[in-house]
Amino acid sequence: MLVSTGHVKVSVERVGDDCDGVPVVFLHGVGGEGSNWAPQMRALSARYSLVAIDARGHGRSEFTEQNLTLEDYADDVLHVLHALKIRRAHIVGLSMGGMIAQALALRAPKWVASLVLADTSARADAGIAASLAAAGDAALNYGMNAVADQFVPA
Repeated sequence: MLVSTGHVKVSVERVGDDCDGVPVVFLHGVGGEGSNWAPQMRALSARYSLVAIDARGHGRSEFTEQNLTLEDYADDVLHVLHALKIRRAHIVGLSMGGMIAQALALRAPKWVASLVLADTSARADAGIAASLAAAGDAALNYGMNAVADQFVPA
C-alpha cells in the first residue's frame, strides 16, 4: 500500500494486523527496500504485527529530488505510523535504516518501544558520507539497482 506523508507517497507492507502487542517496523539499508525483510516477515507474521517501509526514493516509494536528512526519513516513518494508527512500535533498522531508527528515537521517543540496530552507526563520518553521496549520484544517474549492486555482495 502507499501511504501519503504529505510530501511523498511511501510504500508500506503490513502483515499480521490482527496480532496483539506492539508492532515491529523494519527499515532497510541504502539501495534496499522493505521486501528485503520478507524472510523475517514470513517467520514472524503469525505472532506479530509487522510493517516494512520502503524509504523515500527506494523500492516502490516516490522519489523526491532534494537533499534529505535522516530526520526527513524519520518524519516519513512517523507519518506512516500515524496513518496506520500505530502509536508505539519496536523499530528494526539495518545500516541506513538503523540511522533512521536512531533519528526517529531521538525525534519521537514515545513512539519507540525498542530499537534493534544492525550494521549501522550513530552518524556518517567523512568516509561514509562520501560513499553515500557517491551512491546517491549513482542512483540518480543509473537507478537504484546500480546502488544495490555496490552494497550487496554477489
